[in-house]
Amino acid sequence: MIAAALAAGPCSIARAAVIGGGTIGTGLSFALRRARIGVTIVEADAHGCERSRHWFSKLLDHEVAAGRLTDSDRAAIREGVRWQTGLAGLSSADAVIEAVPENLSLKRSILRDLGAAAPGALLATTTASCDLRSIAEATPYPDRVVWFGLSAPAHLTSLVEVSSCEGTSARSLSQGLALARRLGKLPIALGASPGGIVDRLTQRRNAVCDAILLKGGLPWELDEAMVDFGFAIGPFEAQDLAGLDATYHRRRQGGTAGSGRRFAITDRMVEEGRIGKKAGVGWYRYPGGGGAVIDPLVEDAIREEAHFARIERRAFSQDEMRRCVLAAMVAEASAILGEGVASAAAIDLASVHGLGFPRERGGLMHWASIQQGGEAMETERIDVAAFIATRRIERAWLANAAGIDLADLDTEPASPQLRACVAGWDRRHAAMCEGYALMAVAGEEIWSTFQAQSTPS
Repeated sequence: MIAAALAAGPCSIARAAVIGGGTIGTGLSFALRRARIGVTIVEADAHGCERSRHWFSKLLDHEVAAGRLTDSDRAAIREGVRWQTGLAGLSSADAVIEAVPENLSLKRSILRDLGAAAPGALLATTTASCDLRSIAEATPYPDRVVWFGLSAPAHLTSLVEVSSCEGTSARSLSQGLALARRLGKLPIALGASPGGIVDRLTQRRNAVCDAILLKGGLPWELDEAMVDFGFAIGPFEAQDLAGLDATYHRRRQGGTAGSGRRFAITDRMVEEGRIGKKAGVGWYRYPGGGGAVIDPLVEDAIREEAHFARIERRAFSQDEMRRCVLAAMVAEASAILGEGVASAAAIDLASVHGLGFPRERGGLMHWASIQQGGEAMETERIDVAAFIATRRIERAWLANAAGIDLADLDTEPASPQLRACVAGWDRRHAAMCEGYALMAVAGEEIWSTFQAQSTPS
């Protein structure tokens, strides 16, 4: 399916409709307009349309203030967006993207009606937790349905995961990949799966982070440990930027595996109104909307929850916390690979461009494969390994942009198409990449070791 979609060629999309003008829908609509695609935002009622207009205007103002848009850009983008209630008048849309809250019955209802309302259009869902098969089954046109996986903020994230549903045609998957490229984003084609690479890795990471807090860690300590590893920001500050409320509501609706007590602290944060930077307070405080400031009240809440759970807290070193988090992420990545959802190269790209995994370490799977018995490489080898790892990510990006199946990066010998793609590179660099790319699929023993360590003791 993926190979056929990559071979299907580009598809033209001139006008799109976005169903739902919330956080994801607003960011996606902005990205569509930046790509000069006309947008219709569909809301349930007039109040929803007005709210969506307000959020869209605030986003435009923010982008102008940040220097990413000029006043003329803002006017041009705003001019190409219209709002409406109901699905009438969408017959001219080339793509319709559902971005409503995580409610399976609502999504099924929308997909059921969209097939006739937008004949011939690509039908995409942005669901992060609902069952894709169930959503696709709701429409008489399952061949037109794809998953278009975006992380918030949708207008800034550089990655889109595109997955087929049961019955999706190669043409529709090709359209989804082409749309992602049209938006200026890196598309990764996945096999049919509940949840994408980034979401699954994020949920596994967050679960372990919550457990570490109960057992003795603090958010700013763990954030510092991950930044020292090479992440731009730590997992708790990242949660503040994305908003803690979205995953909270998904857990409440039963859409996220592992819902329950292990997210006790995160759930308490949301219930107290600490939903992140947009509220001025989350794991950190953000006075005046500025940078993160440590909040002692968070430590008090953590200690209370540990007491309620009868957990005796202990001191964690930064190295110990970091190993726990990375172990959990590698274990989940190993499961994704084993299920055939994505290749090791695709997981590496998603971890770098979707989670901020340090580029110089080559991606999560590559990093895991070059560990020695769970221990980091000797210091004198790190610079060479970082050089090789960065070249691997560049090579994966090049292959993806050229429409080559990323699975080819993990085969030997490489396909003629892939060899032709890298032929123009510096021969020495290409040779180094060829040798080290194979290491990403040779780490079963270290993955088992990491999986055994995937939760704090």
